[in-house]
Amino acid sequence: MGIPTLARIVAVAVAYFGLAKLGIGLDVAEGVVTPVWAPTGLALASVVLVGYRVWPGIALGAFAANVTSDVAILTAGAIAVGNTLEAVAGAWLLRRAGGRSTLRRVRDVMAFLVAGAFASTAVAATVGTTALLVANEVSADSYRSTWFLWWFGDAIGALIVAPLLLAWLAPPWRVLRRQHLIEGVGLLAALIGVSLLVFSADRWQYPYVIFPFLVWAAVRFDLRGAATANFVVTAIAVWATVDGSVLIEGATPTETVQILQALIAVVSVSMLLVAATVAERAEAQADLAGSLSLLEATLDATADGVLVVDLDGRIVRFNQRFVDMWGIPSELAEAGSDEAAQRFVLDQLADPPSFLARVRELYARPHEESTDMLLLKEGRVVERYSRPQRIGARIVGRVWSFRDVTAARQAEVLRGRFLDMAGHEMRNPLSVITGLAGILADDRDTLDQATQRDYLDRIRGRARELDELIGTLLLASRAEAGRLEPDIATLELVEHVRAIASGHDDVKVVGADVLARGDPEYVRNMTTNYLTNAEKYGLPPITIEVVAVGDAAEVAVVDSGRGVPSELASDLFERFSPARAALNPRAPGTGLGLWIVRELARAQGGDVWYDRHPASTRFCFRLPLA
Repeated sequence: MGIPTLARIVAVAVAYFGLAKLGIGLDVAEGVVTPVWAPTGLALASVVLVGYRVWPGIALGAFAANVTSDVAILTAGAIAVGNTLEAVAGAWLLRRAGGRSTLRRVRDVMAFLVAGAFASTAVAATVGTTALLVANEVSADSYRSTWFLWWFGDAIGALIVAPLLLAWLAPPWRVLRRQHLIEGVGLLAALIGVSLLVFSADRWQYPYVIFPFLVWAAVRFDLRGAATANFVVTAIAVWATVDGSVLIEGATPTETVQILQALIAVVSVSMLLVAATVAERAEAQADLAGSLSLLEATLDATADGVLVVDLDGRIVRFNQRFVDMWGIPSELAEAGSDEAAQRFVLDQLADPPSFLARVRELYARPHEESTDMLLLKEGRVVERYSRPQRIGARIVGRVWSFRDVTAARQAEVLRGRFLDMAGHEMRNPLSVITGLAGILADDRDTLDQATQRDYLDRIRGRARELDELIGTLLLASRAEAGRLEPDIATLELVEHVRAIASGHDDVKVVGADVLARGDPEYVRNMTTNYLTNAEKYGLPPITIEVVAVGDAAEVAVVDSGRGVPSELASDLFERFSPARAALNPRAPGTGLGLWIVRELARAQGGDVWYDRHPASTRFCFRLPLA
């Protein structure tokens, strides 16, 4: 047993002994049986808060209090056993019933009342009264009344003291704000004053004067307020009864205490339930606020525009994406008129009547879901999805979701063009290869060697074209998927470019030695693509210039052609740019070359651009210096 545990046991024993001697010493006590037994609440709260290991403190405190009150040792020991079992059983029953020590739920309060205040206290009453009967301290005729007095005192002690200790000592510990602290002090002073007024000068018949203050405490300060107020009123009522200020005709002081405490017990239970209800409502409101916050954050984070409309055509909720997608003024959306929002949207649509007809159809059939496409005048395509909003089985409105699928549609068009282009570009070399191979297979004996070599050379040439085309398509596929993984190395750029240019006729390379960082194959692909474009669309002479500018190496392929029309220059590096057809509609190619150059350059930390000068056209790319 560690020092902290021992200290807790001693503290519980001392506190139990002091409260027990106070209860036994009251004039309303009948020997060691008293209607005022606060130690029960202390013991129950101690076991709930600290654990079963504090039971020796309860046993020691109870034994010492009884043995020093002229009770035989064996009887005192039996009573101490009953008091200890009472606390342990109460805590165990409370846990089994699923009650929390915070008593912030109605079910917690009910579990506490049944298990802690009423059921477990019967253990101590039964053991203690039986011990007194065996010791001839009570007669068999008075057994029932003694048992009830014992049980009543313990039950009231548990009901009044345990919630007070649990409220102030159980986690989570909350610090009152200054404003609440001032209000609490004022309430406590008023409650003490009113209680003294009611329980003095024989005015106890007007206890309802206290009720507003008890309700105030429970509503404003939840369990802490209710438990503290109950304890204050009970303490003053007992004190006034013992002092003789409360007189009930025909009742002994003990019976008077029982009557008053029964009244206060009923009110106390009501206040604990009120406090728990208020706490549950506050927790539910916090959960609702959290759910609403999560919903709003989710709506604002989604890429779709979302609009929620009730059955009366009023806008219930919308997100910022919806407003931005349609350019709806914020004040119009916040005004809450779905009809006004529709009128604003109609001017943007290519087919407003179809839009309105579908909306009316869905509002007439609230159970239906719908998905359709909206074409805007500016060329955008928006996918519209709608479904009913339900609360349980009841339809309360409709949810509209709008998604801009223009990019997806454009990607589908590009994919189709890509497949058409690939098929077209592959068909020509494949047909040549197939035809020449067939001739060689069928007429090899009738062909001279020169013709056979010519056919084989042409087959090899077309095979190279096909291999280059397949390489281009694979590269485009990796670029589209974002899977370009350059093998970066240090390049002597002028020498590398000169080796690439050696495969092309009449290409001049100029520039000083420059060390750059890049992938040799990517640089070869980029330079070759520029050279091929210059040969197809430009005019000689063709020059490659290599220079260092700042922290980058720049490569420019320069020719003397007329260049790209200015209105098409902005889309020059996009897939299937219209510039190619404008320059030479009959020139072969995939329409992907310049786009691939751009993606390769960016994958290496560089970039591309196009310049048109009066006497030359320049296609450029840059790479980081080594």
